Amino acid sequence: MTIGAEPSVEMASQPHVVVMPFPSKGHSTPFLHFAAKLTALGVTITFVNSYEHVQPQDFQSIGGLEQMKVVKIGGPVLPGDDIAKPLPMMAASERITQDLEDLLEKLVYTPGLPRPAALICDVFFGWTQDVADKFKIPKYLLFTSPSSLLALMSYVPTLLKLGRLPVGFEPFSDIPGVASLKAAEMPSMMLDHKSIPEAYAFFLRHCDRLPDARGVLVNTFEDLEHRTLECIRERIYGETSRLGKRSVLTIGPLLPAVYFEDNSKVSESNQEDTAEYLKWLDLQPEHSVLVISFGSFSSLRANQVTALANGLLESGQTFLYVCRPPAAVDGSKPIDSTLKPLQYLPEDYEERIKGQGVIVPGWIHQLGVLSHPAVGGFLTHCGWNSILESLCRGVPLLAWPLHGEQRMNKRFVVDEAKVALEFTMGPNGIVEAEEIAKVVKELFVSEKGNMVRVQAHQWKTLSAKAVAPGGSSASNLQRFVDEIFAPLNSTH
Repeated sequence: MTIGAEPSVEMASQPHVVVMPFPSKGHSTPFLHFAAKLTALGVTITFVNSYEHVQPQDFQSIGGLEQMKVVKIGGPVLPGDDIAKPLPMMAASERITQDLEDLLEKLVYTPGLPRPAALICDVFFGWTQDVADKFKIPKYLLFTSPSSLLALMSYVPTLLKLGRLPVGFEPFSDIPGVASLKAAEMPSMMLDHKSIPEAYAFFLRHCDRLPDARGVLVNTFEDLEHRTLECIRERIYGETSRLGKRSVLTIGPLLPAVYFEDNSKVSESNQEDTAEYLKWLDLQPEHSVLVISFGSFSSLRANQVTALANGLLESGQTFLYVCRPPAAVDGSKPIDSTLKPLQYLPEDYEERIKGQGVIVPGWIHQLGVLSHPAVGGFLTHCGWNSILESLCRGVPLLAWPLHGEQRMNKRFVVDEAKVALEFTMGPNGIVEAEEIAKVVKELFVSEKGNMVRVQAHQWKTLSAKAVAPGGSSASNLQRFVDEIFAPLNSTH
């Protein structure tokens, strides 16, 4: 991979696009897989790495990106910087307009450099539309969340006009393409209008900019969200809609090709293959292990960590728990992030779970773990990447949403995809140990659990079909390439 290098003459003669993810791992990972797929189709990529949030090992973990040009803008984020937190990062994401403008000016006007055929950005980079328009470059969105969130965001301006925002207590049952939602199940940025008004305003701004893009690429596949996608195409982005005709193309799941192969082992590096938790998984029976992970930066409160740990123990189920420091000790004070897991888990917990569970601090190679034959369930925060990773391996879910659109995602995996069981929260705002043990047992030993397991395997088959040659997602990706380069071909 060339970082900041000048494109060669050969590169300049190839189709060229600029891609720019929002500076967050959950957004940038699908963009990296997207870039690898475009590269395989002969497209030259300039990857805009704002605030250096994508690390060298992230690029190296995905094959096919060796020749991709990476441009850094915005400066590095150092450990401990506030900018790494969601709210400061929202503000920082809107301070790099000039950096992108300088980059596009160079690509457009410098002789010998390839003029971009498209700028492909995250939905939360709405301001990039103005920069793209200045240089007459078509802009597309790569939407890394489910299409139901796209439908909701497209309808937010209407909700505002109808006086139904900010969110109150009434449910939302009439949003086109979106299943009925309780007020508390709306995206967290829509619920934080009083406590975090900056996040609420940020969300509204980007809902308002959705119509500006030439088209939308969605990290999903047709069979999974067919009803919502058809509604988006007909009622939101249709010929007679208020937004006007747009391409809405499903190109997911954006994951490595090997991930869709039966009995394949997905590894990130030779070093990762030797991880102790993978060796432990090798010793477990097929479909016997519950994996617990809440994503790359989410944490539970201290009393919820205790209840979860005790519930896992009481369930008797074999488990692998990816444990992070709690968000708070008493509900308000931040906890010391340097503590080791056993320092904030129940006393003697390691001894009590011997033969039943393993604790992994902080992070796992999730693709490698979910593709392991020993894994039989995944307790997840319902991030869209994690949902897709699970479905593509036929792993059923226990849904535990925390923030963002994850409560919407929970309703989807439980009620529509039918691949998940959910927990009931107690009156004190905690999911108690007894409830956790009960639902874990249901997943592994009840008829209800067997039903979601069977459904998960069906989604595994359908996802592989979508990305295979001739499948809906593979065909849509080629259609997108044909669409953006048709104007270029007509000039030759």
